[in-house]
Amino acid sequence: AADEVIARPDPARCGAYAEYVAVAASDVAVKPASLDHAAAAALPHASMTAWRALIDAADLAPGQTVLIHGAAGGVGSMAVQLAKWRGAKVVGTASGHNLDFLRELGVDEAIDFFYDEKGLAKAIQPLSDVGLGYVKLGQSSDTLSGGEAQRVKLASFLGKGRANNKILFIFDEP
Repeated sequence: AADEVIARPDPARCGAYAEYVAVAASDVAVKPASLDHAAAAALPHASMTAWRALIDAADLAPGQTVLIHGAAGGVGSMAVQLAKWRGAKVVGTASGHNLDFLRELGVDEAIDFFYDEKGLAKAIQPLSDVGLGYVKLGQSSDTLSGGEAQRVKLASFLGKGRANNKILFIFDEP
């Protein structure tokens, strides 16, 4: 029997929507047996997005603290695991029904983002104190979804007076 695999084909080539596609062996990994094909298909993109933000852009190091907003989502859950692997302290936000999942992933602090806004502000104040700010989404605010608008508000709160510092946020749709 053939191995079931997942891949993220080179975006410069066409054919990713085909039933069959030729890819470099280095772009292929064995599909986790516990995942169906649809869930496994999301792994390469979500993992790469989290890697590029935490490892390539932020060079996350052991002992640093990272806030992952939307930590129960595809990119967020991968970011939690990568950050823990790098030895960082992880604060993750999610809806209340996802907090147990965040704890299973290994977050140091799971915050119900919508439960207590004052509690959230207090919990993430140390991150604001060290210079976290915000990234621009590149679109008009009147076209943002409710979740995107919430993230922009959070980023704006954290970014007040921090324009000269290094800034990193991971935004992920829940």
